[in-house]
Amino acid sequence: MLNEVSLAQKNSMDMPIYNWSDSIIGQQNSGLFNGFVYVEKHKMINDRHKFFKDFNFSVGKVIYDNKPFDKILLKYNIYEDQLILKHSFAPNDPTVLIDKKRIVEFSLLDHHFVNLNIEIEKGKSIAGFFERLININELQVLKKYQKRIRNRTNEKIQYQEFTDDNQYYVKVDETYVPIKNPKKLSKQFSSYKEIINSILLDDEAINKSSYEEYLIKVFTAIAKNKKSVNTKS
Repeated sequence: MLNEVSLAQKNSMDMPIYNWSDSIIGQQNSGLFNGFVYVEKHKMINDRHKFFKDFNFSVGKVIYDNKPFDKILLKYNIYEDQLILKHSFAPNDPTVLIDKKRIVEFSLLDHHFVNLNIEIEKGKSIAGFFERLININELQVLKKYQKRIRNRTNEKIQYQEFTDDNQYYVKVDETYVPIKNPKKLSKQFSSYKEIINSILLDDEAINKSSYEEYLIKVFTAIAKNKKSVNTKS
């Protein structure tokens, strides 16, 4: 069963904004700040951390209980798929884990994420935050940010490092199909073999150096020529 909480609110990020310059008391009573205090489980000592782009908090925007809140200090924990805020108006500036079930979408560091539950095959689904890379002519490509963890030890301490393990999905009818291999797209999406092969030939360097850039270019071209997207195992 497909549950896309953000599709009913295509322009939700353009709704009236509740920000720090509005009633602080009103925001604190909204429920946004009423989550559990976030406790860090891992020791990270370098830039191979588990957060989206920046280890530090950045100003972002979140749609929570269908209400938009702007200029919130946010951090996205990719490994545990959690959105965290810094409660700047509480003693000691605690970090709060936002109730994920009530988050519709959020924007952070020039990227936009939606909270979805997508069906990837009959009886199997994946829920969490996704970045929608393409949404043209009913063709959608989603990116699920993921991290793998490795335990490390140096002379003084034990710590963890995280590496990217992202997955991409293309919407086919009401199901999202995982993209298996960029070099085999023409086989997986056989109806668009000619388009895919032409881009592969023209942009072989992009295909090797930037998987995501190549996917966006391919599926944007497909979307503009879309009749229906058919896959082949």
